[in-house]
Amino acid sequence: FDATEQQRAVLASSRLLNDLGHELRTPLATILTHAEVQGLANLPDATRAESLHLLKEETQRAVRLVNAMLELGRLETGGELAQHPVELLSLAEAAVQQITAPAAAKGIDLALEADTPLPAVPGDADALLRVLLNLLDNAVKYSGPGDRVTLRLQREAAGVYCAVSDTGPGIPAQHLPHVTQRFYRAASPEQAGSGLGLALVEETLRRHGSALQVESPDPSSAAGVRAHFLLPATSQPEEWP
Repeated sequence: FDATEQQRAVLASSRLLNDLGHELRTPLATILTHAEVQGLANLPDATRAESLHLLKEETQRAVRLVNAMLELGRLETGGELAQHPVELLSLAEAAVQQITAPAAAKGIDLALEADTPLPAVPGDADALLRVLLNLLDNAVKYSGPGDRVTLRLQREAAGVYCAVSDTGPGIPAQHLPHVTQRFYRAASPEQAGSGLGLALVEETLRRHGSALQVESPDPSSAAGVRAHFLLPATSQPEEWP
């Protein structure tokens, strides 16, 4: 029985509930307001349609918040992650395939570059896929027509180096130290998202013995963001469960 670990889990759970309650106030208040609007008589059709649209958007926002917070809470309170050999190239191909349509819709060039062969890494394939999807989704979300998003997998002596880079507007220097904090948004709050994507990525990578680094050049000289990490490989795959 590890009292320290139990205390950490209790504190993480408490913080989870506090943060979730705080962040849900706005979408729930908006949902309630527009639910009442839908009950008004003699409301112009255009007003009713716009109200219904906002009602759906805020409901989706609340669902994203709850799902992301539950996943983050599971990670922070010690939820088990599988430790099996993972072929990162297959995951990268699946992630790029899922992001291809939204990238094309915005006129963004999406590319996958990978060394072959790549060593397998121990980890949870589903969790690592979510890491790649989160980083690619972020890059596409904040890029525009004519920009390029690249997922790079590179063989290193210690494992596999992974990087998602884009040629978008970049992140101002004052925001970079905070981008993995819960609900911290360097961009406009109107941008869709839970504000938890990078926090989930950071915690997932920590559980895989890695660490997320986010860099953005000085906007006066170049633009874009590079999010990267190194997943350690093992030389003894027979020891994996």
